Amino acid sequence: MHILMPKKLKKYISKVFEFFCKYYMFIFLFAFLLLLHLTSPHLEDDLIFSKYLKERSLKDFIVWRYNTWTSRNIIEVIVVMFCTGRHWKVWSFIDTLIYVIMTIIISKMFNKKHNKRFDTVLCLLVLIYSFQDMGSAGTTVTTLNYILPLTCLLYSLFILSKINNVEKIHKLEYVTATVTSLIACNVEQMCLVFVGFTIIDVIFLIIKRRLSNRNWFVVFLMIIGIMELLYIIKCPGNLTRYESEINTWYPEYRYYGIDCKLYLGIVSTTSVILNQKVVFTIFALLLMIYTFIKSQNKVMRIVSTLDFSFFMFMGTLKETSKTIFPSLNTFYDIVDINGIYYTGSHLPNIICLFIILFVAFSMIYLIYKLLDCKIVYPLIFLAGLLSRIVMGFSPTVFASRSRTAIILYFSAIILSYVLYMKIAERLDGDKNGPEMNKNSGVNKGIDWSDNSKDKEISYIKFENKSLAECRKRNELLIGVINYVILISAIGEYLDTLFANVGNLLSI
Repeated sequence: MHILMPKKLKKYISKVFEFFCKYYMFIFLFAFLLLLHLTSPHLEDDLIFSKYLKERSLKDFIVWRYNTWTSRNIIEVIVVMFCTGRHWKVWSFIDTLIYVIMTIIISKMFNKKHNKRFDTVLCLLVLIYSFQDMGSAGTTVTTLNYILPLTCLLYSLFILSKINNVEKIHKLEYVTATVTSLIACNVEQMCLVFVGFTIIDVIFLIIKRRLSNRNWFVVFLMIIGIMELLYIIKCPGNLTRYESEINTWYPEYRYYGIDCKLYLGIVSTTSVILNQKVVFTIFALLLMIYTFIKSQNKVMRIVSTLDFSFFMFMGTLKETSKTIFPSLNTFYDIVDINGIYYTGSHLPNIICLFIILFVAFSMIYLIYKLLDCKIVYPLIFLAGLLSRIVMGFSPTVFASRSRTAIILYFSAIILSYVLYMKIAERLDGDKNGPEMNKNSGVNKGIDWSDNSKDKEISYIKFENKSLAECRKRNELLIGVINYVILISAIGEYLDTLFANVGNLLSI
């Protein structure tokens, strides 16, 4: 037996090493996020929820919250169980795991070839999202109200995509998708996005005459979403909460019409985008690069450059831009997350709204024209935008700040991931030379074979350029992109970590 032990141990170590090599990027992501969770202070709602079950039973708690405050009963049961007894370390481990699972789901949805390099970039893009947003009302409560349902939403949509692609689905996946749909739809924003996607999916299947017994699960999930939406609308606690929050946060809100609320949603959404300085700048950068790679259309190139310039100078370099151009302060006042600045004239507001709408619609147009799935990718971006704009119909449109933009931020992260893969695949294809790219149409700068109106060309033409020069240019460009993403991820991560440590020291 003692002779066999070393072989078994060697086999075990080999499996562990193989697992690490296969999933190293997700393991490192788990480690980095766990540190952020462990250093996050637990204040406000975390401490409030920790006392609830001391005063009443779990059943009484659910009934009380339903009648007086919220319809998020499934989520709040999970929240109160973690907060009672202050199981912060248990929460830290489980919530970090949920975060990593969400990243793996995104990878499985879009990285069909399981490219490790792309997964590494995805992990860096996830780190770019500011975890500080999750500490705005108590870290445990906020993450379980946003990260958990977002992960559940993405998993349910992943199963829907497998159904649409006629992929094999195990019986257990039907069960887990049902559970995740119930959890996701328990949060208002997630529910609206889920219902929207499932209705569009059912309509698509009907039009394509593919709605059969195999696709019954899509209809089933749509019904779950609609039922939960009705549950949210009928909940007496939501109405009580609405009135309470008007009195607490925004007394003037009760006099606003639909047009004013829509305006509030648009300008506050612009504010949270520009305050999260990196996510959308990288998204716009990748969209601009891919536009130059794929399209010869000068208008599209100019528009993509304007979009990137807007996020770069109005977001990332916000303070510098305000110093150089003091007149920009009017724009920032209008889109201030702390409230609306009313100018003496309507003209600044109109100009501000025009700029915002131009950037939003131009990006949707570019996504539609450039990416292969003409419906899916624009819908991802549009769903993210609308999920935050709809906050204009809540009196906490400014009080809830950036945490309510999580769907919007992750829609930008997902599309950045897709764009990066497209750019990398295109440039890697170019640098192999004309003889390696017969199928893709890259040969001495000839047009890419495509049915679209905009002719596609290789970003680096082979005509009058040596193969070595082409390779150097491609490697330099992809190297710069990698460097920008890496530095952005490190900067955002360290900023959050230092902020967490500072908050802990100040308690």
